[in-house]
Amino acid sequence: MMGYGHFFGGGLFGFLFMVLFWGLILVGFFYLVKFLILQTGGMSERDSRKDDSIRILKERYARGEITREEFERMKGDLL
Repeated sequence: MMGYGHFFGGGLFGFLFMVLFWGLILVGFFYLVKFLILQTGGMSERDSRKDDSIRILKERYARGEITREEFERMKGDLL
C-alpha cells in the first residue's frame, strides 16, 4: 500500500520535491540579499552626490569664485 507519507517522502517524487523546496528557499534568500543591497545602494548615491558637491566647491575655490572663508564655511555645511 502506498500512503501519503510514502508519496511525498520517498522515491523520485520525494527527491524532486526536496530539490524544489530547497531551490525556493535559496531563491528567496537571493532576492532578500538583493533587496537589502539595493536599499543600501541609496546611501552610496547620497554619498556620491556629496562628493560631487565637494568637487564643485573645490573647483569654484580654484577658479577664485569664492574666498577661503566661504569655501571652509560651505564645506562645513556639506559635511
